Order: sequence, then structure tokens, then C-alpha cells
Amino acid sequence: MEQYRTEARRPTDEEIILSWEEEQLRALGFNSWQAQALADAGVSWHEAERLIRRGCPPELALDLLLP
Repeated sequence: MEQYRTEARRPTDEEIILSWEEEQLRALGFNSWQAQALADAGVSWHEAERLIRRGCPPELALDLLLP
């Protein structure tokens, strides 16, 4: 019987960056879905951070940042 080995696929640089950005957004208070939506849309987490630091709730920040 022939055995098949599947090698783990390494994430691309883009996937690594998106994952890191999502992590930063979650640390700001966004839930996983919100963080993924913002990262996928290419929203700068720095912009999100400015809003959150000024007291903007994550839900409102999401509405303001997503196109």
C-alpha cells in the first residue's frame, strides 16, 4: 500500500501579514469577525487604533472604516 504524505503548506507573506493585522485589531477590542473584515478590506489597523483610543466603540469604528 502506497502512503501519501501531505506536506504542510507554508502561509504566504500576505497571509502572515493579514493574520498579524487581525491579531492587532482583536487586541483593540474588535471581535474575530470584525477584525477579519477590516483586515480583508485593507483597513489600516492604525486608523482603527486612533478611533478606539479616542473612545469610539468597535461597532461604530467598523461602520466608519469599512467602505
